[in-house]
Amino acid sequence: MKSIITRIALALLLIGMPFRSIPKVQAASQCSNETLEGTYGGAATGFFITESQVVTGSVVHFAVAGTATFDGRGNISGGTTESIDGVIQQGDTFEGTYTVKANCTGSTSFTGHHPGYIDHHNFDLVIVDGGKGIVLIETDAGVVFTITLTRQ
Repeated sequence: MKSIITRIALALLLIGMPFRSIPKVQAASQCSNETLEGTYGGAATGFFITESQVVTGSVVHFAVAGTATFDGRGNISGGTTESIDGVIQQGDTFEGTYTVKANCTGSTSFTGHHPGYIDHHNFDLVIVDGGKGIVLIETDAGVVFTITLTRQ
């Protein structure tokens, strides 16, 4: 009996309510190179497989912390401190380019400058939280490396 009364009261309440406009669903925001503008900080860990004349297939572990500055026009630069199998390298720098698609995915390619050598890296990226964060995965063969960056 109580259930029937509750249903009737609810129905009367709904009938008496004025109709309000239903909010329109807004299209998802579109991303572009301009979405990434400013300095981001973050850290990453990963490993790579060495290909040398002495040892083939040796796994090298590394970790990186640093900053990356995006100029909103497709250029990236930054600096890092790295630990490569426990050996610390400070003052490493990099520069390169990035491209962002409307669906907030993209890619970046950059050159790293380290004491004694230069290397090149390619990543796919996803922009998250309206541009407040970026998640990257390296796309070069023999490397397992992800980076998470947060806008400073």
